[in-house]
Amino acid sequence: MHPVKKRKAYDYLFLGVLFLAMLGLSGCGGSGGSSSTSTLAVRGQITAPTTTIVASMPNVLDRLRSLFVMTVKAQSVTGQVVAGATVNAYLWPNFTTPIVPSVQSDNNGNYLLSLPSADANKTIVIIATKQTSGGTLRVSVILPNLPASGQNGVDMNSSTTLTAEELAYKERNLAILSSNGVAEVQNQVQNLIQNDNQLSLNIGNSNCPLPSIFGDGLLSLSNHNWTSSQIDGIITQQSGNLQGSTGDVATAKGIVQMMRDFGGNFMGIQSNELGNMKSLLSQEETSVLSTAQTLQAFTQRLAFPLRILGLTKSNQTYQSLIGLAPGVYQETMDSNGNTTLTLSGPSSAGNVWKILSSSPAGLTMTVQTQNNMSVFAYALGAGTISFNVTSSTDSTLKYTGSLGVTGWSNSTPPYPTQVSLNISLQDKDLPSAITFTGTLNAVFAGVNASSKPQYSQVTYSGSFSSPIGSAQMNGLTVDLNPALHGVDQLKDIKVGSYTLQTQNNPVITLSLTNAEIDFQYDSVNNKLNPVSAKMSASFTTPTITMKTPGLNIVFPAGTQPGTLSGSATYVSSTLNFSGSINGSWTNTKQGTLAVTGNWVPSVGSPLVVDMSLNLNANPSATSVLTINKLADGSQYLSGKLSAVMGSTSLASAALQLTHSPSNFQIMVNWQQGGQVSGEIVNASNTKVADIGPASSLGMPDLGNAIIIKYTDGTFETAQSILPTIPNGL
Repeated sequence: MHPVKKRKAYDYLFLGVLFLAMLGLSGCGGSGGSSSTSTLAVRGQITAPTTTIVASMPNVLDRLRSLFVMTVKAQSVTGQVVAGATVNAYLWPNFTTPIVPSVQSDNNGNYLLSLPSADANKTIVIIATKQTSGGTLRVSVILPNLPASGQNGVDMNSSTTLTAEELAYKERNLAILSSNGVAEVQNQVQNLIQNDNQLSLNIGNSNCPLPSIFGDGLLSLSNHNWTSSQIDGIITQQSGNLQGSTGDVATAKGIVQMMRDFGGNFMGIQSNELGNMKSLLSQEETSVLSTAQTLQAFTQRLAFPLRILGLTKSNQTYQSLIGLAPGVYQETMDSNGNTTLTLSGPSSAGNVWKILSSSPAGLTMTVQTQNNMSVFAYALGAGTISFNVTSSTDSTLKYTGSLGVTGWSNSTPPYPTQVSLNISLQDKDLPSAITFTGTLNAVFAGVNASSKPQYSQVTYSGSFSSPIGSAQMNGLTVDLNPALHGVDQLKDIKVGSYTLQTQNNPVITLSLTNAEIDFQYDSVNNKLNPVSAKMSASFTTPTITMKTPGLNIVFPAGTQPGTLSGSATYVSSTLNFSGSINGSWTNTKQGTLAVTGNWVPSVGSPLVVDMSLNLNANPSATSVLTINKLADGSQYLSGKLSAVMGSTSLASAALQLTHSPSNFQIMVNWQQGGQVSGEIVNASNTKVADIGPASSLGMPDLGNAIIIKYTDGTFETAQSILPTIPNGL
């Protein structure tokens, strides 16, 4: 019998599995979906070891793989996504006649199958193949008892493939396979092969154990740290668990499978959503980089007016107009990149500066102040400052702008209260002009003891547009306390609306409305503290929309608790979530958090999430996670997870869950040091399963792995309930 690799007991702690799976569902309240359809759909991702060739034609990466295959580490088992594979579904145990026409996996390795509703609650075998430069690639998975709502997270990888291939060979006589048994075999196979850095799924490769025909049994391999006979041993060990159970054991296994489905559905949806997001951002990055390449020459030309106006910081020494009298100047640059301005002629007026660049672009810049000045300076007497840049070699080049003080205080001397800025940049290397307009207004409040002006309020509105993106800011308001100095002047920041939108495909928009952050100065500790914040935000793409309307946060001050309240929605082609979050806290170690909402995937069962966490991380204090309802269709779980902190780590934990409508209970206790004990009991309080280390439950071959051992002698490990991290992302 194959010994499962020993690990620390708390790695597979049953209550930890539940806590992570359930809290993970509630914690992703910002993700959620669209209406569940009546289609019997199956969705998953296809991955292969990095030692498998997945490309249709040889490429440099594949050649390097073949040369350095022995250096590939353990991650080769999970590996790379398989795009463009042909995916077929079969009804167990018929592996020759597909149920429906085949589909293709997308660029992220994701596939979506739509099956006849009559195949609900049957065992489905899914096989993906692809002709590659390394031969035929084959990946597969067995899906027992396909739910009528469909299933997410039906991934295909090395462990699911070896499990499916050998089960199809050894257990073809079984009319129905148990979901629990298949999941446990996959888990143990994954443990068996996880350190194999040579495994290939290209049929015919010397490191590929797959036969030419699915279901003919795994081939024996040499120079590997596992054998096909060990997989046979795992299947033999699980023979009872692979068959359908009856009575209370069947109910208990159904509850465990329900929890496994929670995690699998969640991780499957997350994999798909992250894949979509990754694809969108990749497209956006490609578009931005393409545009950025065309802007490179433009940025080199823009450096000329920036250094003339004294707006460039560099290791080089640049001479600007500041301090120079009106006139015509020639700019020269030495071999080290340093520039000098030399007077070459008189100015046309007492407020005009003309500069000739020595660059091949033949740039000329004209700067003009509203009022005459003896030397150029950013001073009150200058009035509005405007500039214009042209090129003798590019008639389309035109850089123009103005900076003007258009409002003054009534004080003596007067101080600026309104500043306007307008810039437009256009040349042959810009697909569209870069423009910036903005107006800054300030409320003058007097001068301080150092004769420096102080303002009680500053407001700004403006817009920016470029070939990459555009932004619009309306009603940015900063309120200040003029009695204080520096950063401590800040009282609050308000934003009426802010919108940022990319110009490239795909168009991504980020918006913020009715935002406000209030601050309060702590004179005792000499620092500025946030008091409260509120905002509404949204993020939209062609396929995804996320919104958090009316988010409110109150930060704790003294004995007053902080609070958080708001709602969130997430809509995509595969998921629709709408829910709310409410919380309060007195410090980083004490607080409560409640999450409620509806998680509706396009594939799989809708979930109702209603959970709350009472956190107290002080030593000897008890924190409680209350699960009011975690529902999947007509069945749901409710209960509590209690945890007691020690001085430096978790001291103990206890989990009690009730399943409805069966009224079965799951009870688990954990003590510091990894001691785990628990049981599943029926509605009459009769034990149906023990939970604990395998060594203490009559299965020493499994060491201290935490298992659920049923009264009929079958078992499954708590590790097999843990959702698998999506591969290939």
